[in-house]
Amino acid sequence: MNHSILKPGTGTNRYYAKKHGEPPTLLEKLGLVVREDEYRPSCSCPVEVPRPASSPALTPGSEETFATRSPQPQAAYVPGPSLSETLQALTPEEMEKALQPGHGWTLEDSIQQTLAFHHCQGSNGETTISCAFDESNQLGNSGFSKTGWAAAMTVGGVVTAAAGILLTGPLVGLGLAVAGLAVTFSAAPLLKSSRRDQNDSSILSDMATRLHQHAFHTTDERHTGHGDYPARFSKA
Repeated sequence: MNHSILKPGTGTNRYYAKKHGEPPTLLEKLGLVVREDEYRPSCSCPVEVPRPASSPALTPGSEETFATRSPQPQAAYVPGPSLSETLQALTPEEMEKALQPGHGWTLEDSIQQTLAFHHCQGSNGETTISCAFDESNQLGNSGFSKTGWAAAMTVGGVVTAAAGILLTGPLVGLGLAVAGLAVTFSAAPLLKSSRRDQNDSSILSDMATRLHQHAFHTTDERHTGHGDYPARFSKA
């Protein structure tokens, strides 16, 4: 049985065998072997261990690398003026000048809007525009309500008058006819008041819109249907 002391991985090189205490072979005893030097490894250099790649040295002006880069200071956020501040900056003189003819608005449009401006004039654009829009909404609702009542009264009066005429009783029929006609005619002033409220509402709304556009530099051409008001501003 072979009792070689060679460990796995040392190979069959006799140089290593003798180094590890392997007894000489018969050929070695008779001197029929080559020189031991020829068994020696061709290179006795130690095995080179891989080294981690070293980071390049920082040169002047390259202090900041991907790993060492310091956060750059961010520009401070400076908020712009708020909606309220922008409108408050409008002076009465600037507002009246903004309502001059132009951008599709005629001289007559400008006159009526200026009257509405003086009706709602405040110390700055915010108070003036707020007053104009609020009153425009109120007048618009009032005009719509009055129109409804006027229509109902007209229809009711006509129906009543027709019923009175068709009745056989002369006194009752005459009374109903007169009452119906009276109701119908009384609707006319209500309808006129409704139209006046709607006209004033349109003028106030247009005036406030023009001032708002002027404050934010978004002045557009006149919208279709605005201007050319059927009547003067009644609250001047």
